Amino acid sequence: MTKFWCIVDHIESDICRNLLAAFVCLLFLQVAVRTWFGFWFSWVEELSMQIFVWFVFFGVSHAAKMCAYNRVTFQFKFLPNKAIKHIKACADLF
Repeated sequence: MTKFWCIVDHIESDICRNLLAAFVCLLFLQVAVRTWFGFWFSWVEELSMQIFVWFVFFGVSHAAKMCAYNRVTFQFKFLPNKAIKHIKACADLF
């Protein structure tokens, strides 16, 4: 992997971390203000939703690069290895 792509991966990871931290902090702020002061900020929910959407986009991209996506594999115990390879290849293409 070239140095450029290592830098891009690092930036993508940092973006994911920062978006998740912002999302959690905003939701904590909203819950705390509602609980302790009895009012809420209308913009926090909208901003949290947008941040979460962008977190999902960047997170899926980062997880795909790391091959860290979830896959159900219990059904493969009952199949021969040759069939498993073909099924996994079709699932990855899909």
